[in-house]
Amino acid sequence: MALAAALVPYPEMCSSAREISRLFPSLPILTIEHVESDTVAVRAKELERDGCDIIISRGLHAALIKDATHIPVVEIHVSMQDLGVLVLDIKKQLGKSSPRIALIGFENMMCDTSDFRRLFGVTVDRHMINATSDPYRALVSAVHRAISDGCDAVIGGRTVCREADNLGVCCGFIPGSYESIRTAFEQAKHVAYAVDLEKKNNAEIQTMLDYTFNGILQIDSSGTIQRANASASVILESQGKTLLGDSIRQLLPELYQEMCQTVFREGEELHFATLFKQQEITVHAAPIFVEDSVRGAILTLHEGRRIMEMSSDLRYEQYLRGSLARWQFDDLPVSSAEGKAVLKKMRRLASLDTPLLLTGEPGSGKGILAQCIHNESPFRKNGFVAVDCLAYSHKQLDELLFGRPDSPDALCMVSLAQNGTLYLSNIEVLSENLQYRLLRLINGSYFHNGTGRPQKSSLRLIVSTRNDLMPLLQERAFREDLYYTLKPVELPVLPLRERKDEILPWLRISLKQWGTRYSRTVHLTKDAESYLLDYSWPGNLSELHNLCKQMVLLSEKRTVNDVLVRRMAESLSPAVDPDSGQIIRYRESGAEKLVELLKKNRGSRQATAEELGISTTTLWRRMKKYGIDRDLTF
Repeated sequence: MALAAALVPYPEMCSSAREISRLFPSLPILTIEHVESDTVAVRAKELERDGCDIIISRGLHAALIKDATHIPVVEIHVSMQDLGVLVLDIKKQLGKSSPRIALIGFENMMCDTSDFRRLFGVTVDRHMINATSDPYRALVSAVHRAISDGCDAVIGGRTVCREADNLGVCCGFIPGSYESIRTAFEQAKHVAYAVDLEKKNNAEIQTMLDYTFNGILQIDSSGTIQRANASASVILESQGKTLLGDSIRQLLPELYQEMCQTVFREGEELHFATLFKQQEITVHAAPIFVEDSVRGAILTLHEGRRIMEMSSDLRYEQYLRGSLARWQFDDLPVSSAEGKAVLKKMRRLASLDTPLLLTGEPGSGKGILAQCIHNESPFRKNGFVAVDCLAYSHKQLDELLFGRPDSPDALCMVSLAQNGTLYLSNIEVLSENLQYRLLRLINGSYFHNGTGRPQKSSLRLIVSTRNDLMPLLQERAFREDLYYTLKPVELPVLPLRERKDEILPWLRISLKQWGTRYSRTVHLTKDAESYLLDYSWPGNLSELHNLCKQMVLLSEKRTVNDVLVRRMAESLSPAVDPDSGQIIRYRESGAEKLVELLKKNRGSRQATAEELGISTTTLWRRMKKYGIDRDLTF
């Protein structure tokens, strides 16, 4: 049950409080004490540590206790009846029909006096003070101010009456009346019921939380932990020490930084992966809304695998093999709402250790996205190992991934990727045996060729394919169990021609990279940019990257126009006329229509120009623009 205590400013109030407490047997009283104002805060803190749930007090004492503790304070108020009797006594002493009386004290203990003139024929000037660092001086100053203002008498506590006596002014002492103390105890009984109910609810919630395997934290908007279950204490290794009062800012600084933006500012949920003392932790943070304002958050902590730090030799080995991810999500030039939504989904999935399947055309950027996912995951401090399955025979790929039978102690790609990420592209070419071994790897174990026992695996697997796997599944060329293991988290990657907002930014990035490498800078004209925006990009980002390399190395001028860009693009990825088998040196729809008209008119410029409604000079310019020769040999 809730425990109460009474800390009162005057000794005579103690006897009344003890007598009254016997009328409330359902309200357990821890102590009833007279305490001076300079020690009341310390005593209240002691009672809070001893398990006190409610404190009954008055005036300055109550204000000081509120500042010092986090427990409810029930205040003893001066009733209108008590103050009315006191006013009438002073009025009789003064012998005035309508005296002016100053009421001096703390606002939190005084009743309403607005009707005293009508009820008692007196004018009451209220001189209320705050709980300042020197309340004694404030009370004395209020007495002098009241007398200077022309008040005939003052009403207040012991300090006010003592100063009034020194000045020879009539005064009235505000007692802690029996009825006012009894009313406070009655209120404390109702507060105790609410406290008991809250204790019961908290106990039920805490029991439920403690029997949840996931860690649960409740924090306020400053990041201070208000509630934590037993699992959270285990995950965050508090070692018996309570997490209450600790700050997420100190425990998980990267998480707190992300929460400030996503949860507290935008009011959205956050999925985040981080490392805590080499332990992988995935956190889901949900904002707590109070009247449309974020007042805190509930954090759900999932404990993952323990990540081991790589030795410097292994890190150097990975560096030599290029097993480091360089791309970050923030590096990608994505500006469209659709593109940002896709990246947001990828960031969320990056925090999980589930295998991911990236699908899309060759060169669309699946490898870049795999690097971004790795660098956003709990595995980011370890290696990113990428293998193109299309580049090796089945036997070579098996030995590359799982080691050579004659060298069981040698590093293979799977062992090199431990505690990091293994990225396999073009998995549609995997043999049935390698598909089975990949499925075992997903389930947490693998056989190193040349050994007879399975080894535990702790890595993140990302795979990609340029083809739809369903036809392979129907032809029994792809394992059904592996397909349905990968399919739930499939992330399609759109071709570059469907991401037009990214084309120019990617061009600038690639031109800058090649320009830095070869110490040569080139710029695109507006016409060149327009041409590349309309270009179909059959090779996607791979073609764009190589085209930029060609521009940096082969352009004679620092400014590249649309004619040169078109010629270079066609040389990299020429189209072939299905009828003649000849290379077509144009790609725009306008060029194709123009050639059709020229063929129809047997190469006659005059007839073609008339049909188009343009001059022959304009027609010649268009033919030059599209690279169409006079004899129509393309």
